[in-house]
Amino acid sequence: MAAKIITSEIVESKGGEFLMGSDDFYPEERPRRRVRVETFAIDCCPVTNAEFAKFVEATDHITVAQRPIDRRLWAELHAPRSPYRRRP
Repeated sequence: MAAKIITSEIVESKGGEFLMGSDDFYPEERPRRRVRVETFAIDCCPVTNAEFAKFVEATDHITVAQRPIDRRLWAELHAPRSPYRRRP
């Protein structure tokens, strides 16, 4: 997909279809499925932690780390024979 430059900091990415997720790794990635995204604009440069903190403060955004833990998934992820458990 070609990107169209909107400003010196923002580019437009053309939408389309792709396969998202995985049936083989983390449960939250299931199921692997075909999705379509519309054309969208995105910054060219990474966002710093300080910039993201300002965004969170200004919008009351809830980050993934702040969401409550789903105890059912926690138990599955940490089971001794879980396929999702990281091995040393």
